[in-house]
Amino acid sequence: MSLRHQYLATFSLAFALTVAGCSDDSTAPSDQNFDADMASQGLLVVDAAFETEAFRAFAGLGANFAIPGALPASSAALLRAPGQLDEPDLSVRMNQAARQIVDALTAAAVVLIPDQFRGLTLIYVPGEGYVVDETRTDAPAAGIRFILYAVDPLTEAPVEPLNEIGFADVIDESTDTEAKVRLVVVSQGITFINYTVGALGPPTSPTLTIAGFVTDGTERADFTLTNALQITFAGLVADIDYDIVASGISISLALDISQSEAGSSVVVDLSFTAGGNTVTISGATEDESGTLEVRGNGTLLATITLSPTGVTVVNGNGDPLSADEIRVLEDTDEIRVLEDIMQFMGDVFDTFDDLFDPVKFLFNFDI
Repeated sequence: MSLRHQYLATFSLAFALTVAGCSDDSTAPSDQNFDADMASQGLLVVDAAFETEAFRAFAGLGANFAIPGALPASSAALLRAPGQLDEPDLSVRMNQAARQIVDALTAAAVVLIPDQFRGLTLIYVPGEGYVVDETRTDAPAAGIRFILYAVDPLTEAPVEPLNEIGFADVIDESTDTEAKVRLVVVSQGITFINYTVGALGPPTSPTLTIAGFVTDGTERADFTLTNALQITFAGLVADIDYDIVASGISISLALDISQSEAGSSVVVDLSFTAGGNTVTISGATEDESGTLEVRGNGTLLATITLSPTGVTVVNGNGDPLSADEIRVLEDTDEIRVLEDIMQFMGDVFDTFDDLFDPVKFLFNFDI
């Protein structure tokens, strides 16, 4: 079983235990019950913000962003190709992300978009990619404008004949010490996406931070994704922190991942807050073994022990759960909320792809 699928199965049970405890007046750690409806609505807001036509166009076309004089990054292989069904496990995805960030940090940090390319507007030409349209003069003075078009939601390829729906501005905000760009996506006069990508540190210990917001035009989700790496001949260590806040909920996910020839280890800290209650899942695993603690508003509700042969669960008093007790949890509103949270965790890396892909060409510039 891959790391990712093992965590999904484990967290599913963990969260079910926690929200069941929060919802039971006899065991609830606070006077407020866990509000599954609020949690579901909050997660729908997050989903909606990332599912607009503008975001789909940006995610589908972003990997094609390029300007004259820029060479493709050496890590040009996408972490997630359109239509891909099978996902690599967590260790493979982390190694791929590490290579992308190292590529980014080997570039000069002072200027990502040279003066001769600033103010250009690029249009998409099927079969050719993005080319300069010299008749357009509305690009930002410190950046580049890429015209966006409607894309097929399944293939993420532009629908032909092309239907222009907006634009993405890539603006250089670099300093002497940080390589940084801002991306702003506008469609029908609405700013759907606004965030920065910043890279700091030497190639052996880089930190990449992506921070900003997405919206569906009504509700807004604010996010920060930080990926700090330490790379040695023996392997790599990655500290990933992802925070998102929207419509009465907040989710914080921290993963400290070590990869080497000897194996892998992960330290997990997940916090989900909705309706006045906070669910936390924390612990550590090494290869396929480890222990996780599940808490509701600070009260220990369950301890989960993983091993290569299975998973065992005890409640807050240290008593094993029966099969009947586990089955009761399987068809609840809380489980359906949980499925959305687990999907969110799995999408963290896909989000990194979608937000970093449109600017990675800038971090390997060759004039």
